[in-house]
Amino acid sequence: MTTLRVGDTAPDFTSVTQDGQPFTKADLMGQRTILYFYPKDNTSGCTLEAKSLRDGKAELTRMGFRIIGVSPDSEKSHRSFCDKHDLNFTLLSDTDHSVCEAYGVWAEKSMYGRKYMGVLRTTFVIDAEGRIDILLNNAGFGISGAAEFTSVEEAKRQLEVNFWGMVRATKAVLPVMRAQRSGRIVNTSSVAAVTPIPFQTYYSVSKAAINSFTMSVGNEVRPYGIRISAVMPGDTRTGFTDARARSFAGDDAYGGRISRSVAKMEKDERGGVSASVVGAALGRAALSKSRKVFCTVGFVYRLVIFLMRLLPSTAANAILGKMYAE
Repeated sequence: MTTLRVGDTAPDFTSVTQDGQPFTKADLMGQRTILYFYPKDNTSGCTLEAKSLRDGKAELTRMGFRIIGVSPDSEKSHRSFCDKHDLNFTLLSDTDHSVCEAYGVWAEKSMYGRKYMGVLRTTFVIDAEGRIDILLNNAGFGISGAAEFTSVEEAKRQLEVNFWGMVRATKAVLPVMRAQRSGRIVNTSSVAAVTPIPFQTYYSVSKAAINSFTMSVGNEVRPYGIRISAVMPGDTRTGFTDARARSFAGDDAYGGRISRSVAKMEKDERGGVSASVVGAALGRAALSKSRKVFCTVGFVYRLVIFLMRLLPSTAANAILGKMYAE
C-alpha cells in the first residue's frame, strides 16, 4: 500500500467526474483542494460526511478551498447521490480503485470479524502546487438509545466508524511523517467527549476515545515534528441529526425517558451552529501553527466545558442527568 506524507507531491491519476468528464491530477493544480476518500454513496456515514461538506462549502470556498470526493462508485451512482442530497461539489468515480491505491487508502478492513478490501475514509489537503499538506480525520455518525438495549454489534459499528477509521488513517501516515519529522493531523471529536450524554452513550465513548488517542499519540510523536489536535463541535445544524441510528427499545421500561431525551437532544442540534462555523474551525485548526491540542467550537460550548471541568464530577454528571435523563 502506498504511504503518503505531508509535503509529498500528490500522485498522478486519471478519473472521471459524476458527469463523465475526464479529471486528472493536473486539474488539482492552481487552487487548494480538499480531496476526500469515502467508501460508498448513500451509506449513513458517507452521506453525513458529504452533507457536512456541502453545508460548509461556502466557508471553505471563502478560505480558498475546493472540494473533491472520491469513491469506487460508478458515475451513475455519483449522479444519483448528488441529486438526492443536493451536493454542490465534484465526485470522482474510481471503479477500479486505482486512485484509492495511488493515495494509499485502499486497504484491508474489518467489520464484525469479516475482513475485506475497502476504502479507508481519509481526507487530504493539497496545496495549489499539488503537495499534500494535512490529514483530516472527519468521518462519523451517531446512534442513540439505552446502553442496555443497544446490541454489541451496533456499538461496535459506532466505534468502527468514529474511532477505528480515524486510527487506521493516522497509522497509515505516521511512519513517513515521523521519518520526515513533520506532519499535521486534525481529528473531529465532539463536546460529547467531555460531557457524555445519556442515551447517546456509545457515541460519547467513541469521541472520548478520539480525545484520548489525540493526546496520547500527540505526545508520542511530538519530538518528530508531528502535531495532532482535535476539534470539538457542539450542537450543529447538519444532516447528522436525520442520519442518526435511533433505537427506542426499552422506552417503556425506562418510563419514556429515552424518547424524551432523544427529542430534546435533537431539538438542541437543530438549533445549533451552522456547519460553516464548524468547517471554519476545522480549517483554522488545520492551518494554524498553534500547538493547542483541543479546539472547542463556540463560546457557549467552551464555557460549558470549562464549568464541567471546574465542578466536582458528581455535580457535573448530575447536571447532565437533569438535562437529558429525566
